[in-house]
Amino acid sequence: MAELSRKTQQLHQQLQQERQKTAEQGQQFRQQLVEEYRRAMEEVQQKRSALAQEAEQLDRQRTALEQLRQELQRLHQETLQIRLATEELYIQLSATVPPAVLSHSLSQLRRQLSESYRLCQEDIHQEKQQLEAFREELVRLEEKHLAEKERLRRLAGQKEEEL
Repeated sequence: MAELSRKTQQLHQQLQQERQKTAEQGQQFRQQLVEEYRRAMEEVQQKRSALAQEAEQLDRQRTALEQLRQELQRLHQETLQIRLATEELYIQLSATVPPAVLSHSLSQLRRQLSESYRLCQEDIHQEKQQLEAFREELVRLEEKHLAEKERLRRLAGQKEEEL
């Protein structure tokens, strides 16, 4: 009987030790899981920050390029307008130019000016499309990061429940 009591007490102690060991392992596993989740969230945040910085840099570059393009277009249009005015003045001053040549020269300058304006409008339309595509890409990347964050949160919850 004493032997049975001693065996029972030993088994009880072993059970307590196993419970304690399992609890410690569970606690360690939870800590590891929390640390992995924290690292993953830091990584997501770093990627988000890097993406935001890249977007800002692209915006600055795009703005500078757009300003330069607009200035060049403005200068080109001014040059065409000055040329048109110069030719009109020249024709008025030189009555020796036949009307057909005058008409042809003026219509050619007007076409060039009209083409310049049309190209400006096309550029503006293309830039709007590019900006919209860029915006859509940013939204897609943000959704991807949010989905990854949610996946990690769910994974941490599942692991916690398993423990």
